[in-house]
Amino acid sequence: MKPASWLRFLYPPHCPGCQAAVRAHGVWCADCYATIWHPRLIRGSRKGCLDGCYALGDYRGPLRQALIDLKFYGKLSQAAAFTRLLEEFPWPERWCRVTTVLGVPISAQRKKERGFDQTEEIFREFFRLRGIGWREGLRKVRHTLPQSGLQRAERAANIKHSFAYEGVLFSPYDTVLLVDDIYTTGCTMREAARVLHRAGAGRMVGLVIASGAD
Repeated sequence: MKPASWLRFLYPPHCPGCQAAVRAHGVWCADCYATIWHPRLIRGSRKGCLDGCYALGDYRGPLRQALIDLKFYGKLSQAAAFTRLLEEFPWPERWCRVTTVLGVPISAQRKKERGFDQTEEIFREFFRLRGIGWREGLRKVRHTLPQSGLQRAERAANIKHSFAYEGVLFSPYDTVLLVDDIYTTGCTMREAARVLHRAGAGRMVGLVIASGAD
């Protein structure tokens, strides 16, 4: 038996949402896929320095649980499930316009607690394989309260002045893709975009795995 076959025998692939048997690791079963898959440009996301944000799915049910498993329980194997969704992004020609990708970072304290940055785990290798550079330099310089328990106005105040950019300045001709795991009100991504704009970034577009917004 080939090594890959042994691995499938010892570690059979399961749907990341419901654990049903599937054909390969990271593949969603038909029921979970139908529940979560909702690619769109989020309504109202064209605001501030951000020229809109795309979401792949709805932040509910199995997709919400898969993100929680990755972020809070360290199940890094779930990253393969998000790669599968990224591969099915319905407008792949738009990657051709992107010159650089940056992840919305977590604080150094949060990264130390978790041992990883979930945005890097989800997106970095995917874009590297497509020849799109991942740029360092965006930092979370102020540890903030979790955004999940705050109202809209509180979220904006909580995240304000929490990012800094310490990398190479951008060209005005750059098209920057700013990526994160979840988009709720957009406060976090817009604040990151504002900081990058001050560093010379021109057009900035967002991409997230999931959102509860339309």
